[in-house]
Amino acid sequence: MTTLTPGVSQPGFTELFAQLGLDNDEASIQAFLRQHHPLADDVLLHDAPFWSPSRRRCSRKNPLRR
Repeated sequence: MTTLTPGVSQPGFTELFAQLGLDNDEASIQAFLRQHHPLADDVLLHDAPFWSPSRRRCSRKNPLRR
């Protein structure tokens, strides 16, 4: 399992944030991680409170695979 740590650059996050339509510069990514870290263990990523309704629907239709 990958642990996301605020303040530590994560490879691929620039591209992921761009695909999600989020600001994808280093400062914006770090701010997002600080604001939403950690996600409770019992919350699935597609149920996270930071998603918009349309992004939530999309993530449920196209789940991430480990």
